Amino acid sequence: MRGYETMPTHDEFQLLQAVTYGPVVVSITVGDRNIDFRHYDGGMYRQWWM
Repeated sequence: MRGYETMPTHDEFQLLQAVTYGPVVVSITVGDRNIDFRHYDGGMYRQWWM
């Protein structure tokens, strides 16, 4: 790994391009009211209405 870049938010095309070059780390921000995510323990996360 040689460094990092900040990606634009909500840009799936940029994310797709990034993963073609190597590993990608993604972070998300979750508010206190997101009860579903509070119990997340692994795997792909999807909210119930998606």
